[in-house]
Amino acid sequence: MLFIKYILPYVSVCVFLLGMACKLHRWLKAPSLFPVTVFPAPGSSSGRLAVFLKEVLLFNSLYLHSRLLWLLSWTMHLSLGVIFAGHLAGIYFSGEQFVFLGISREKSLLLSNSLGMAAGVVLVVSLLGLALRRIFDAEAKAATLPSGCFELALLTGIALTGIGLRLTIDEAGLAEIRAYLAGLILFRPADFPVFPWFFWHFVLANVLLMYIPFANLKHWLGVWIVRLMLIEPPPVYPTAAGKPLRSPFAAPLKGDFQRNRLAAGNKVR
Repeated sequence: MLFIKYILPYVSVCVFLLGMACKLHRWLKAPSLFPVTVFPAPGSSSGRLAVFLKEVLLFNSLYLHSRLLWLLSWTMHLSLGVIFAGHLAGIYFSGEQFVFLGISREKSLLLSNSLGMAAGVVLVVSLLGLALRRIFDAEAKAATLPSGCFELALLTGIALTGIGLRLTIDEAGLAEIRAYLAGLILFRPADFPVFPWFFWHFVLANVLLMYIPFANLKHWLGVWIVRLMLIEPPPVYPTAAGKPLRSPFAAPLKGDFQRNRLAAGNKVR
């Protein structure tokens, strides 16, 4: 129990950070000699930024592919974002973040709790919808792997235990949980809150954190890199002398053979 309460959180964070750092290094070292821009691509920086934000924030490609899948996926990611931001604000402001908008402390606490509960319910509904789609949609069922089912089950478990915690805990209990989490962040762990819902919510959240670098859930970072590659400035022909046509994501060239081959390619163009 001491391991779960006071050591597991730090192990989880280390595994997550090191795992994601290794994945990011591997992605950036992958060969991408020439731009892989998807056409038609905007020529201006502002146009490329607009396309990039439209894709990563609104899931435009997914919307064009399947409206139902887009709705379930977008609401799931939106609720996850709200929950994550709410957890950070809750720990730092103790639920009083809306006081800065001129709202009373009591109403701020009520609004914070209501938004958290609503986001949790939306998350569960979205996850259940995605799970049902994997069961009844033939195409999705054929592409479903055991890891995908585990990820949905893990996220659902975290959401349900979070909802259970909100329904059963009072303000004093929330203060105790905030003190414990703040103590972990400051490396001064306080007493572990004795609430069953919190215990399972906490354990599952740590499992998720360690699992992310080795699962499809790491796409939250990979999608940014892929989209930046797809909208980078398109190739310009002919290539100016002394400026080899290379992607900014390309790894450094090594060896005379590679340099000569690139130079020969520029001469042909």
